[in-house]
Amino acid sequence: MGWILTGFALIAVIDLVPLILQRRGRAIAAFLTVFVIALTIAVLPALGVQIPPVLTFFDKLFKSIGLSY
Repeated sequence: MGWILTGFALIAVIDLVPLILQRRGRAIAAFLTVFVIALTIAVLPALGVQIPPVLTFFDKLFKSIGLSY
């Protein structure tokens, strides 16, 4: 798990610091949103938490509104 956190910290330093220095608020918000989601999805399996496939979620969603693919 240490490698995961180190990798994400490196990504944050490389990508987030220039956005902060340029004071690009919307870009910072978009980056942090995607970054937090990706970090969560990367850390949970490292902690042993089972994450269901995303397609299962969409299958249930589409079936609940009467659509199927």
